Amino acid sequence: MGRVMSERKLKKLAKVLALMILALGCGCSDSDRDDSLYCLKQCDGRTCGTDGCGGTCGTCGFGTVCISGTCQSTSCAPNCPPECDPKCTGEEICKAGRCIDPGECDPKCGEGYECIDGECSEICVPYCTDRECGSNGCGGTCGECDSRFTCNDATGQCMNWRVTGKLTIEKRNVKYSNYQLPVLDKSEFVVVPGIDVSLYDYEGQLLGTAKTAADGTFDIAAPRLPLSSDWLSVVPVYRVNDKLQFAVLVGNVNNNANYDLWQWTIKLSNYTAPDAPGDMGEIRITERQHSGALYLYNLASKAFETLIASGFESDYTNLPSIGIVWKPGIVWDCGSCYINAQPSVVGDTILETTMLIGGASKDESAWGYPTFFHEFGHYVLARRKDTTSGGDHNISTACKPTLAWSEGFATFFSQMIQSLIAGEPRPVYWRVLSSGSFWTDYSRLFDDSSSGSHQVPQPSLTDEQGMKQNLGEVWVTYMLWNLWDGDDIPDLSTPPDDIALGTSGIYKTLSSVRYLFYGDFNTGSRNAYGVDFVDFIDAILCDSTQTMFEKITKRLKDNQFPYDNNPACPQ
Repeated sequence: MGRVMSERKLKKLAKVLALMILALGCGCSDSDRDDSLYCLKQCDGRTCGTDGCGGTCGTCGFGTVCISGTCQSTSCAPNCPPECDPKCTGEEICKAGRCIDPGECDPKCGEGYECIDGECSEICVPYCTDRECGSNGCGGTCGECDSRFTCNDATGQCMNWRVTGKLTIEKRNVKYSNYQLPVLDKSEFVVVPGIDVSLYDYEGQLLGTAKTAADGTFDIAAPRLPLSSDWLSVVPVYRVNDKLQFAVLVGNVNNNANYDLWQWTIKLSNYTAPDAPGDMGEIRITERQHSGALYLYNLASKAFETLIASGFESDYTNLPSIGIVWKPGIVWDCGSCYINAQPSVVGDTILETTMLIGGASKDESAWGYPTFFHEFGHYVLARRKDTTSGGDHNISTACKPTLAWSEGFATFFSQMIQSLIAGEPRPVYWRVLSSGSFWTDYSRLFDDSSSGSHQVPQPSLTDEQGMKQNLGEVWVTYMLWNLWDGDDIPDLSTPPDDIALGTSGIYKTLSSVRYLFYGDFNTGSRNAYGVDFVDFIDAILCDSTQTMFEKITKRLKDNQFPYDNNPACPQ
């Protein structure tokens, strides 16, 4: 009986078997099934993903996704195997076991991060404070520069394609007074307007050029951003409408007509900084670097400009070109002189006339501006009429009328041009020489304290040569100064006289028929064998009113000159 189940036990076993059949897949509806009681989890060999019963076999850490039940690096995305459930459709990709749109991040990015191309990246904050161009640090820019400007990414500033700076030169001053002969004194740095400053690349190709302004600054436009290998060339050459008017040349001991051009080469790398490759700052050319050549350029440019401004010529077309030759230590036979008939040759270029400036180490050299303007006065007179060929002369002695006129006018021109440039009377003429210095004040020539160490020869009313007698060049200068001042420059005499030809009156006289064609009128007592002071006075009086005629002839008599008051005027 023990081996036989009771009816009650058999019925209970049948009921358990029925329940097992239901759990193995009967055709019951979902609403009749309790998965928590009847679903068998499938996690063998799986560390993540679904367990088949609505749960998971585990989760993956940050930076990994579950692929086929295994946590793998996200570097495989979006090429994940299609083990998503349900499978992805369209452009969706499988990431972290989910079908998501391309570029979407999963899991979501935390604070301070953003989703970029499906990856969580740290949020970048653009920085453009005080920057107008260049990178903003986040892959963008702070702005763009206009054409012909370029961005310096280090500073974030737009930089012009220009080279700028200021050129100054060391100038030696001269000290003098009524009680001391002139001497070379301390130096100072000054600007020189109108100097050509050119920019070249390392191969010698010209990139741009400019002239220094009135304050010495220059601004050269370049075709590209300046480089440290570029260089500047400074040359004392003066051109007007492509015409070479003058150049300052290097003297040589051979004393011939072939010269070199003064030039200074300046490397950008010696002045500029990496964040400002075109800013040269102040460029100083010292006395030891021969700044005297640039000072002579400055004097010559002012002299030429004054000629045009005063009406001597209407433009530069008719003015001869000139080579100004100087070098420290080079002493010419003539000291300093103007040679109208000698051209200056620079390579293939010929300048029509030449001026030699002595460069003795103990004298005024390039710094003697009265001497320079004196020699330029010879250039001016030769442009009209000067019949002397020069020669030995001394300010303390009288010489033949033609030479006295030429030298006297040249010194007068020096004082006139200095006064016009300064805008006030400059009657003191000085020279610093190794053989002996001197000065002369032409506003009070015959005062006891008017001259340094020389005598002033005066003409005589009783000289047997009359108007053809030898004259002192200093006396001629004195007479010209007193006939000139009082018009465009104030008269220094007390009280002021009323004879004031002015600069235009001087130039008008030099251009008159009577002066230019002196030979047609020089007969008898007027024949001084060349143009002289008498021809100049005749030309003035031929164009004067009766009142002015009387004032000028009285002034001549008061100064001991036997003028006959009978000018030979053109008919």
